[in-house]
Amino acid sequence: MNLEDRYAVHHKLLEIGVQGQRKLKEARVAIVGLGGLGSNVALGLASLGIGHITLIDDDHISASNLSRQVLYHEADIQTPKVIAAVSHLKSRNAEVHYIPHQQRLTSSNANTLLSNQDIIIDGTDNIAGRIAIDAYCSSHNIPFIYGGIKGFMGHISVFNYKDGKSFKETFNHTEKLIAEENCNDSGVIYPVVSMVANLQVMQAFNILLEKQPILQGTLQVVDLKNLTFKQFKLF
Repeated sequence: MNLEDRYAVHHKLLEIGVQGQRKLKEARVAIVGLGGLGSNVALGLASLGIGHITLIDDDHISASNLSRQVLYHEADIQTPKVIAAVSHLKSRNAEVHYIPHQQRLTSSNANTLLSNQDIIIDGTDNIAGRIAIDAYCSSHNIPFIYGGIKGFMGHISVFNYKDGKSFKETFNHTEKLIAEENCNDSGVIYPVVSMVANLQVMQAFNILLEKQPILQGTLQVVDLKNLTFKQFKLF
């Protein structure tokens, strides 16, 4: 498919244009976790035309995933998420280079799985995964786009952007605020997942094309039950 045809509507936007689309095509973004957030982030990045997308997850698809992980189909149940994700993403945009890793990210394999990335996006639901992402991003000066969900609420922020504070530096001994955000034990609905994932994608867009706002030092809180959107400064 001709690049001009696929991204013609992007080219009409002054914020992107032909040059911006080329930057997106050259970008390398890794997603850690392909559950609710990560699978929806992957769809968003592929739709934008991010040229290289690394997908990291060791889990398999279950029936309970399908209500919020719309990248997957019923026929994918019991299939590794990275395998199903690459198959479906290629059917939507085969021009993107997808790099799958059927592994759980840890501090011991982060250097291998996250090398040569421009941005790392958090699709995990546990503090250990976030600490591993943050440690790598902090040591390599790579932006880390955080997303978390609990019930009808979502949190989005950015760490390590242009010498900004890391996740660890920001929360220090108050990790409990983030650790509590686990959709597996709290319940969640697709609109909340989609909203947070798309805000993460837009933060990646802003970073790659040097647009504002970027949520370094700010926590964006979305409450879809009450339709409120608030921002809090992180110190």
